[in-house]
Amino acid sequence: MRVFAVALLGLCLFGCTTHRVSDAQYLHSLTVGFAGEPFEILRAKGTSRVPDGPLDDFDQQLALIEEEIGKLQPKRIVVFVHGGMNTLSNGLDRTDDAVRAIECWNAKHPNESVYPIFINWHSRFVTFYDRHFRVRQGRISPKQAWVTWPFTLVADFGRALTRLPATITTEGQCAIGNIGRCVRESPRSWPNAKITRTYEIGGWAKTGSYVTQIVPGVLRIGTMFLTDAVLYESYQLMLRRIDMLFRTEADYAASAAGRDTKPSGAISKLMDRMPSIKKATGARIELIGHSLGSIAVNEIVRRYPKIHYDRIIYMAAACSGSDFMDTIPPYLESHSGRDGPQFFSLMLHPFADKDEAIAWSALPRGSLLEWLDNYALTIKTPLDRTIGKWDNAMRVLPMLDRIDRSVKRRMHFKGFQVDGTRYPHTHGDFDEFPYWNPKFWDPNFTDPLPRIR
Repeated sequence: MRVFAVALLGLCLFGCTTHRVSDAQYLHSLTVGFAGEPFEILRAKGTSRVPDGPLDDFDQQLALIEEEIGKLQPKRIVVFVHGGMNTLSNGLDRTDDAVRAIECWNAKHPNESVYPIFINWHSRFVTFYDRHFRVRQGRISPKQAWVTWPFTLVADFGRALTRLPATITTEGQCAIGNIGRCVRESPRSWPNAKITRTYEIGGWAKTGSYVTQIVPGVLRIGTMFLTDAVLYESYQLMLRRIDMLFRTEADYAASAAGRDTKPSGAISKLMDRMPSIKKATGARIELIGHSLGSIAVNEIVRRYPKIHYDRIIYMAAACSGSDFMDTIPPYLESHSGRDGPQFFSLMLHPFADKDEAIAWSALPRGSLLEWLDNYALTIKTPLDRTIGKWDNAMRVLPMLDRIDRSVKRRMHFKGFQVDGTRYPHTHGDFDEFPYWNPKFWDPNFTDPLPRIR
């Protein structure tokens, strides 16, 4: 019953279905509901461009966005997909912050002016509610879910209980690895893979690491169990929601009824319009995916491979090494030439990835990527690990040594130094910096950039 109460509380906190949005939010953010539908948005006080009623689909909003792009004639169109642990209201607030910062950028850099489009999807652990009370066999089926939720709850917590010895072992190995403080160097054949600065720690610092890793590690056994029980299935439902950005629940229902239907998800409709937008403006198209957003970016590239994306940027990518290898190198090879697409992968320093403390270290240590590698992903080979961690990426790059040199020159990997005020230091820090600024991606640019909030 306690878990049931928590689930209901989560629904109350995160399940509201209406947001009042500003003009900036409406013109720059596609806000997507649980099943891929447009989230119900209403006109905020003082706005003029937002329609009075809720959206039936994304066409009306995209038509206005396309019109706005035609008026402004930006040099760059940036499609940004955020990652996990975000609510829709939080995403809209971040849209306002980013749009204000980008307007300042555009005033100073007219030749690099940016029009941002944010893909705002609900990715908090309210997906745990979906798992138990909303979704069955890939379909929204609340009646069946409410009848069977005790069994799914027992299954999830039973799985976590039987995995507890392995979980403790994994957490212990990570703790020992953190104490060792080793940073994998970039292969010599990849000069465009650079970490800003590495660190060596002395004996006293290592002793401190033992204390901060081992002692709380014993106390975290309980939270390891809960994290494992909640994260695995929540992650699967997050992947479902990413799929709904392209093909909605309504699309699947129509297909099941025998009707041929064109994908109606927010990203699908946006990318269907992108060739005409690019032709009308000549703007460069850039894709940025933070964390789980990198999985959506890969889907964009695979589903719309004929579009020329001038830059593809990962920020702490949660996609796997195999997903990266199956998507980015083939796309770069298919779009060659002097103006071929450029790929950038931005990563935390390995120490920062390993050391991130959540809830004052009451929860397992490490960034969300550490959690995914340790709790949510099925690791069959090293390629199944997240590519957005420096050490993981450096293990993958030698596998790409045989690709064409012209392609290799267009792939850039940058790790930031450990500095919590001037560089991204936690997994959620990346969109607090001007991520549309090319200097932010450049492995050879090491100076700090100011935070946007």
